[in-house]
Amino acid sequence: MSLSLWGKCPGMNEDVTCFIPTPENAEAIARLHVASWREAYCGIVPDEVLDGVDMAERVSSWRRYLGFKGYPTFLALAGGEAAGFIRAGRLAEPLVEGADGHIYALYVLARHHRRGIGRRLMGLVAAAWVEQGGGSMSVGVLTANAEDDTSTNFEP
Repeated sequence: MSLSLWGKCPGMNEDVTCFIPTPENAEAIARLHVASWREAYCGIVPDEVLDGVDMAERVSSWRRYLGFKGYPTFLALAGGEAAGFIRAGRLAEPLVEGADGHIYALYVLARHHRRGIGRRLMGLVAAAWVEQGGGSMSVGVLTANAEDDTSTNFEP
């Protein structure tokens, strides 16, 4: 099974494309990452922290991250706009007993919530994890953010 895909995400009710990004997608992911942090953590994380993000550093970091093997990453575009992404991999020490992997980041811009994008990204990264020999994954959510059920509701 190959998960290197580029095409419409099955089951989506709109034009959503999910794919494995390359370092050329680093700027789009970095901008999406920062914008979604600001949406998700406004009122939870101090504004000076959210406003002080160095975009050039984020782009550089994402260029490096997207070059690493064994860290499944998917990007979703909705109508050509970067709408969400997910990244997973191994942790040096598991956060949950029995978990051999971890969801490092899953973000979907608020205007794209409730469209199945997060669920689709979770399915893709889970399949990629199993394909590379993984068995289960952990995910962490900020306690204050967990009250928003978009952070914790992944029912099929």
